[in-house]
Amino acid sequence: MAPAKPAPRSTRSAPLAANASHLKVHHTL
Repeated sequence: MAPAKPAPRSTRSAPLAANASHLKVHHTL
């Protein structure tokens, strides 16, 4: 899904997506 060379926009959104995913996994557990 993620491109080999993420654009500045994607890199900017990465932290939010990763954080949300981490919270979701933690909540699931």
